Amino acid sequence: MKKKTAICSLLVISLTVIIILGLNQFKQMKHADTLANRPPSTNPVKTLVLTQQDWQPFVQTTGLISSDSTGLAIQASGVVANIAVTSGQSVKKGDLILSLDNTVEEANLNALQAQYNYYKRTYDRYVQLAKTASVSKTDLDKAEYEYKNIANALASEKANINRRKIFAPFDGKLGIINAVEGQFVSLGQQIVNIEDLGDKKIKFFLPQENIAQLHYQQALHIELENPTENRLTLQQLIEQPSSSQHSHNIESCQAYVSNIDNGLDTQTGLIAVEGVIKCDKQPSPFTDGMFAKVKIALPTIPNQFVLPQVAVAYALSGETLYILQDIEQDDRYKTQLSDAFKAKRVAVTTLDRQGNLALVVPNHQDALKAGDKVIVSGMQRLSDGSYVREEALTDVIIGADEPAHKTRL
Repeated sequence: MKKKTAICSLLVISLTVIIILGLNQFKQMKHADTLANRPPSTNPVKTLVLTQQDWQPFVQTTGLISSDSTGLAIQASGVVANIAVTSGQSVKKGDLILSLDNTVEEANLNALQAQYNYYKRTYDRYVQLAKTASVSKTDLDKAEYEYKNIANALASEKANINRRKIFAPFDGKLGIINAVEGQFVSLGQQIVNIEDLGDKKIKFFLPQENIAQLHYQQALHIELENPTENRLTLQQLIEQPSSSQHSHNIESCQAYVSNIDNGLDTQTGLIAVEGVIKCDKQPSPFTDGMFAKVKIALPTIPNQFVLPQVAVAYALSGETLYILQDIEQDDRYKTQLSDAFKAKRVAVTTLDRQGNLALVVPNHQDALKAGDKVIVSGMQRLSDGSYVREEALTDVIIGADEPAHKTRL
């Protein structure tokens, strides 16, 4: 009896173990079947439609703004008697700025003027008498000598008085006047700076390989950095590709090449170039000593592929980007993906960059064409052939838009 009970217990335990193992095996088979038939995962990406547009290449450098400005110094020593202008005042050429005490010089001038009048009348009288042979040739020559001698002395004294004054050498704006009435100033002491209010100049340097691209009267694009300006979003960038430069553009001013140095700097291999900046509106937005970006426009290249630089992946193996590729109908049925695409990797070469834009060409002909959708966000998780789903393009794409405020870091 006991033997039969043991056998029954063993059978029950064995059957229980078999049922449990069978259930686990069945569960694993169902799980494997589920994984096998599950649609592949898709990565969210954002794209823009590739278009062909004209590309304006530039030679870019930094230039220094200047003008015809100079420091005005006194040509004599003495006490300041009169300051005819104020600091920051606009003056015309020839306007009196400052004069020293000329009491002694003016007294000498009056004495010389009286002598000049006397000798001039004497000389004129001798000229009339010489016509009737009433005076000798010697007396006439002496009178002429005395007249011309005093005339030169009078002119010298007038020049000496003018040397004790400062006049504006050209139309311009004064700086800070470094003198007050009653102050003693020394010979050569600088009194004030004057800046020409006319055309500004910009000087910059270019390497020797750019010499062939320079010519006189060539247009220059001058830009000043303005960190508070509004930035274009990626969507605006797509809609207005020509407005991709985010630096403050001085729209009221035009600039052109005015002078090209006739030799290279032997130490740097650079050539000096000078440009003229003409501004329609005054006051000029430029100030002496200011640095500005200088861009020299080169011939426009038509029908080019221009993309945000963030769309291009840079690696030691080369530069690539991803475009969307439709899934074949059979694959779409098998994968059960109705709104997905495949990411196709395309090898490209970046020819030029401007701001956050890049000019690219495919390494293989016909690898890119107008109308392709280029992935600009989410490509970090992709490989060639990855399944992706397209999301709506928002206004802000990290890396595609420049920051609203630039720092010096």
